[in-house]
Amino acid sequence: MNKAVVIGGGPAGLTAARTLQEKSSDWTPEVFEAHSLVGGISRTESHNGYRFDIGGHRFFTKVDEVTEFWRRTLKDEFVTRERMSRIYYNGKFYSYPLKIFNALTNLGPFEAAAIMCSYAKVRISPLKEEETFDQWVTNRFGKRLFDTFFKTYTEKVWGIPCSEIRADWAAQRIKNLSVSKAVWNALTGANDTVSLIEEFEYPRLGPGQMWEKCTQDIEEDGGQVVMNTRVEKVHRTDQHVDAVTVRGPDGEERRVEGDQFINSMDLRTLLRVMDPPPPPAVMEAADKLKYRDFLIVTLVLDHADPFPDNWIYVHSPEVQVGRIQNFRAWSPDMVPDEGTSSLGMEYFCHEGDGLWEMSDEDLIKQAGEELEKIGLAPASSVIDGAIIRQPKAYPVYDADYTPNLEIVRAWLEGFDNFQTVGRNGMHRYNNQDHSMLTAMLAADNILGGSHDLWNVNVERSYHEEFVKADKKDGEPPRKDDDDIDGDKVAELAAYSAVIPAKNAEATIARCVSAALAADPAPAEVIVVDDASTDRTAEIARKHGATVISHEEKTSVGPARARNTGAAHATTDNYVFIDADVVIEPSAPKHLLREIGDDPQVAAAFGSYGSEQACPNLVARYANLRHHYFHQTGKREANSFWTGLGVIRAQAFSRLNGFSNDILKPAMEDVEIGHRLAESGYRIRLVPKAQGKHLKNWTLKQLWRDDIHSRAIPWSTLIVHGRAPAKTLNTRIEEKAKAVAVGFALLCLAVAFFVPAAWFGVAIGAITYAVMNEHFFKLLYRKGGLRTAIAGVGLHAAYHFYSSACFSLVAAAKMLRLPPLAAKSHAWVLKPQPQRRLR
Repeated sequence: MNKAVVIGGGPAGLTAARTLQEKSSDWTPEVFEAHSLVGGISRTESHNGYRFDIGGHRFFTKVDEVTEFWRRTLKDEFVTRERMSRIYYNGKFYSYPLKIFNALTNLGPFEAAAIMCSYAKVRISPLKEEETFDQWVTNRFGKRLFDTFFKTYTEKVWGIPCSEIRADWAAQRIKNLSVSKAVWNALTGANDTVSLIEEFEYPRLGPGQMWEKCTQDIEEDGGQVVMNTRVEKVHRTDQHVDAVTVRGPDGEERRVEGDQFINSMDLRTLLRVMDPPPPPAVMEAADKLKYRDFLIVTLVLDHADPFPDNWIYVHSPEVQVGRIQNFRAWSPDMVPDEGTSSLGMEYFCHEGDGLWEMSDEDLIKQAGEELEKIGLAPASSVIDGAIIRQPKAYPVYDADYTPNLEIVRAWLEGFDNFQTVGRNGMHRYNNQDHSMLTAMLAADNILGGSHDLWNVNVERSYHEEFVKADKKDGEPPRKDDDDIDGDKVAELAAYSAVIPAKNAEATIARCVSAALAADPAPAEVIVVDDASTDRTAEIARKHGATVISHEEKTSVGPARARNTGAAHATTDNYVFIDADVVIEPSAPKHLLREIGDDPQVAAAFGSYGSEQACPNLVARYANLRHHYFHQTGKREANSFWTGLGVIRAQAFSRLNGFSNDILKPAMEDVEIGHRLAESGYRIRLVPKAQGKHLKNWTLKQLWRDDIHSRAIPWSTLIVHGRAPAKTLNTRIEEKAKAVAVGFALLCLAVAFFVPAAWFGVAIGAITYAVMNEHFFKLLYRKGGLRTAIAGVGLHAAYHFYSSACFSLVAAAKMLRLPPLAAKSHAWVLKPQPQRRLR
C-alpha cells in the first residue's frame, strides 16, 4: 500500500486526500492539521452554541467536479439562500449588485454625472501603464468611481495603498465586471456576472460541516486525519521528499515517511521547514512573500437580526470594520436562539499590529461602537462576543510578489514526488472551489496525470467563472489560422460556391472572380439567376460561373434561389456568397477549417471586412456595423449568415434547405440557422473569414431593411416563441446600449417639464457613448471623422428603433392584436417542422 502525506487539513488538503481514496484503493492518505478544527479558513467555530463562519463561504461553483464532490460528501445537508448584500459608504447603504434608482438617489445627479464624465475621460485617454490595482480599475471604471467604490475598501483589506497592489489581483478578482454590465444589471435586474449570483447553497451548520464530514469519510476508508499536529520538517534528498517530522499536541516529535507528498501550508513557512534548506536565492524570495491577517469579532445581540443582508461591505474609512456578516441569513441553524442575533464584524490586520494585539474585551467594545456608528444596532444590545484570529488569511499581491513567487515556483516544480496546492500553498487568492480543484488535479497527478497546477486559476477558473475551451469533448486541439495542416485543408477543399443573383450586373463580375480565385478554389461556382432583367447571367458566364435560371418568370427570392443552386451542387459543402460580396482568398479556408471533421458542426459564417468600397456615409456605417458585430459576436452562434457562410450538404438536406416561404430578402439565413441549432447542430462564427461588401446603402434602404426585414420579423419570432432571444447572437452589452438610449430619450421628454431630468439625459448619453467607444473608434479609423460623427446618430437610432420594434411586437401580442409581421412576413408565424438529431 502506498502512502500519501498531506500537509494541512483545509479544503485543499482534505480534498486531495479524499480524491486519492475515491480514485484508487492503492493509496492511503495521512493528513496533518496544526489546528484543533478541520477546514482551514473554511472551518466553523462556535461559542456558547453560536456558530461562526470565518469570512462567509458561499457554496457555488461552475466547476462540475467540485459540485459533485460537495454533493457526494454532504448530500442533503445544504440550505439554499437568497443573496442580499449592500455597501455602506459615506453614511448611506447601496444595494449590491447596484440598482440604478438606489444608486442615483444616494449619489445624487451631480455626483452620478461626474462619475460618468470621469469614465468617459479615461476611455478616451486611458492610462498608459496598467501595472497596479488603481491603474487597472481606473482604466475600466474611471478615477471617480474607483475613489468611491474601490479605493477605501481595498486599502482596508490589504493595508497598503492601491498603488502598491499589483494589477494581477484586480484581473483575477473583478475580471468579469464592467461598467456596461453594471449599467445593464442595474437598469434591468439582469445579471450574467457569476460572482454576483443571486442564490447560493450553504451547509446547514456552516462550511466546517463539509470538512468535518469529509474527515469522517477519509477515516472510515482507512485514511488518517491527525489534529493539533504541526509539520516541523520536510526532509528531502535533492528534489525528492523522503519524510516529514511532525510535532503532536504533547510536544513529541516523530518522523513520517511517504511515497507522495501534497502541501497546503503557506509557502514561506514551507520553505523554512525544508531540510536541508532551499538555495539562498529561493529562501530569500520566499521570505519576501507577504500575507494579510484577519480577525472576526463575533457579537451576540439581545434582539433578532438588525438587518436582512447576508453581509454588508463597509467602505467608509470612519470605521475600521471591513465587512459584517449576519450568520442567521446564511443558515438559521447557526443561531440557537430565535430572540437573539449573531453578527461577525470582520477586521483586516497584520499579526502583531494594534488590532491583532488588542484584548478581546476591547475588540468587542470597539465592534459594538462601530455597529452603532453605522446605524445597524446600539452598542448596548451586545450581550456576548468572541474573537477569532486568523493568520495568513490572504496572500498579498504587492509589487514584489510576482518575481519572488516565480523563483519559489520554479524550485518546487523540480520535485518528483511533492506538490503544493490551495490558496496559501500557491500564494494565490483562490476561492474554496479553486483550491479544491488544484487538490483534485494533484491527486490525479499521483495516479499518472500531468496537470499544471499553477495554471488552474488562470486557464480554467477566474473568480467563479469556469472558462471552458471552445472545443467540445473529443474535439482535437485547434490550431492557429496561420498554422492549418495542409493535408487537412485538402480533405475539406471540395466545396461549391453558390451565389443567388438578381439584377447584379454591377457587382457579379467581381464576386465570381473573387470566388474562383479563392485558396482552395471551389469545385464549381454556381450563380442562380433570379429573374434578372439586366446582364447578370451573361456577365457571370463570361467570368467562369455555371449559371442556372429557375423556371419561374418572376423572382422567387434568395432563399429559393439558394436551394436551387444547392440542388445542382456536386460537393458535400455549400459556400453561400451574396452577389455583392467580394470574398478574400483565404475566406473559404477559414470556414472549412471550422466545420472540420465534427459532423455536429454543420455550418460556419464570416463577416464583412472593414475596408470600405462605397463613399456613402450611410453605407460605410452600415457595413462597419455589420463588421463590428461579427467580429465581437459569440463564436458559438445560434444563427447563420448567407453573405459568406458554409453549410454541410448533409445537414442542409436534412432540414430541406432554406424556407421556401420567404420570398424576399429578409431573414432566411437567421431562420435556417435557428433550425440548425434546434436540430442539435453547432454553428461557428469565424471572424477571419471576410469579404468586402459592395452595396451602396441609402438611408431609406438601411432603415427599411433594418426595421421591415429584420427588426419586426426577428422580434416576432422571439416574442411568439418561434426562436429564443439567444438567436440574435449578440452580447448583453447591446441590450444595455438600447436601454441607455431609451433612458436618455425618456429623460429628454421629461426634461422640458422637469429640468432635473437633464442630468438623466447626460448620464444616458455619456453611458451610451462610452459603451460604444470601440465601435465609434472603428468608424473613425476606417471611415474618417465624418463617418464617425454620422455614425453616432445612426447607431443611436439603430438601437432605438430595434428596441422599439421589439416593444411594439410584444405589446401587440399582449393586447392580442394581429402580429405586425403577419402580412409582410407571414412565414414568421408559419410552423416549421423541427427534427432533432438522434
